[in-house]
Amino acid sequence: MMRRLAAVLLFVMAALAVGAPVASAHQARKVRNVRLHFHSLGIGLAESDGRYVTITDPYAAPGPSSGTLIDDKTGTERPLPGTGQCVAVGPFGGPWLYGGGCVNTASQALTVPLYSLATGQTRFVTINGLTCGVGEGCAATAAGADWVGYQHIGYHELTESGYQNLQTGAISAAPKLTPTTRLDLNSPTLIAKICPRLRQGPDIDLTFYGQFAVEQHFLGHGALTESLVRCGSKLHISLRSPLDVPGGPRVVGSSSALMWPAGAHLLEGISLPSLVRFQIRTPSLFNDEETGFTLSWTTLYASDNQMHLYAAAWSPPR
Repeated sequence: MMRRLAAVLLFVMAALAVGAPVASAHQARKVRNVRLHFHSLGIGLAESDGRYVTITDPYAAPGPSSGTLIDDKTGTERPLPGTGQCVAVGPFGGPWLYGGGCVNTASQALTVPLYSLATGQTRFVTINGLTCGVGEGCAATAAGADWVGYQHIGYHELTESGYQNLQTGAISAAPKLTPTTRLDLNSPTLIAKICPRLRQGPDIDLTFYGQFAVEQHFLGHGALTESLVRCGSKLHISLRSPLDVPGGPRVVGSSSALMWPAGAHLLEGISLPSLVRFQIRTPSLFNDEETGFTLSWTTLYASDNQMHLYAAAWSPPR
């Protein structure tokens, strides 16, 4: 009996002795260092919805093209429409790039251009029942597969906003939301249910990346925290505290990873869905407080305050 007990104790001690270095090695691999090689793209700005990227030159003179659209899935590139008041070279909105729109001087109607990411064709949508007089401001504010949002700032009246259905032309005011619903311009009802366990409200906002989301918790006086959460899960990983970096939300991402500035010439990040943590050292010429980062499926873009644009091929660690 004593021999058997001694053998068991020796086995346990040996297992602990072997297990300690393994656990330590695992801890050492917890945050991976990722090396990226940035190259200059000249003057420009990059925006991305993950799959698609727009590269535009804010100083370029008017011409037949305002920039380049890159499809990360296929690797193809095509020129964007030329600059102009009624050209859709603005932000991403669902399957479109949408422009702010233009007002017809005779009818005083607002027309919004929607550039299809899939086909490269532009659709022009006139907002029904909206009159934009002299000295008043009218512009598109958002777009999706089913709706376009607009805002009307009257000369004496209060600001008016609404949404027009792209299929029927019907006008809708902003819907009433609950903690379990969110505004969705890609939904025929203009509302989408938030997936299980996640909630939003006056001081909590969610930005979705597939089944994951960045939860921004506003604390007042410009402070906020940002955490990674997941649908139907108790997952809650702190990404940034209020004291990390001044200046508001700085987390950028795609369906493959999230990144955020974490100090001088340092980005921290987390891969999706593996949750592998990593760090990226940025070049010394970057001022991270003034550098804007954009992440697509295959490339990390960086633009400084002089509009110099840099790019580095990117693949998330697994």
